[in-house]
Amino acid sequence: MKYFANRSTILQLNEKPVLYSMASEYLLCLEKEKEEREEDERRKREEKNRPVYNEFYKSLVQQRKKQYDMLTNQERELFNHLCNKHGYSIETLPGLFFPEIENAHLIKTPSFVWQLWIYDQFIYNQKRIQSKKDFPYVWVPSVNEKFKWMKGQGYFRVERIKDEWGNYYIFAPGDFIDYLSRIGITKRRSFKNSKCHEINVDHIYSSNNLQESVLVEWGAFKYSPNLYLNEEVPNKVTTAWDDYLKRLK
Repeated sequence: MKYFANRSTILQLNEKPVLYSMASEYLLCLEKEKEEREEDERRKREEKNRPVYNEFYKSLVQQRKKQYDMLTNQERELFNHLCNKHGYSIETLPGLFFPEIENAHLIKTPSFVWQLWIYDQFIYNQKRIQSKKDFPYVWVPSVNEKFKWMKGQGYFRVERIKDEWGNYYIFAPGDFIDYLSRIGITKRRSFKNSKCHEINVDHIYSSNNLQESVLVEWGAFKYSPNLYLNEEVPNKVTTAWDDYLKRLK
């Protein structure tokens, strides 16, 4: 019977339905057993790593609160205004706005403030606003110019203008738009040119609670090339991420 477990051999058995059926059932049985073993191993790893997962979850919650407490008056004013406008709070702000994408280390203002501002100014409701155009889009140079203006007005702070590798703080807004394209919110119009992005989703829903928001933040880390996790992501993170993205479509 193991002889018939070779898929290339099975394809040659169309003229022998009885043998094909036996082989097919055997293959399905083998695949099911493999899936069950892998799932059992995953559950055991997750149980073993549960203390690490719990600590990491708590660290994300603490980091969020710490950053909120450290906002300047102008940053807090801007953030609270945007949260009121979109029905968010520091607990229910979509976890999509928390990962620190490329070059975010050069900006002192917490990522969730300036990323939420970019969403409000250049993504939110743009399908209606740009309804007369061929397609709604965000133009990165425009984002950069307005970001610099907001910095000049004191709403955004930078850690450094550039780092030792030649990266500039103003690259970060475009990096955020690129990050949105990796999760399907926007889409590059050209692989060679990252300046123009078509807007696929112009309404990012609030998370239902703090736990969902933090789990989605955790799930978003895999789309941020400069963030690395030592442990396997728990199943509840993957589930929360998948469920949240389905709500955006």
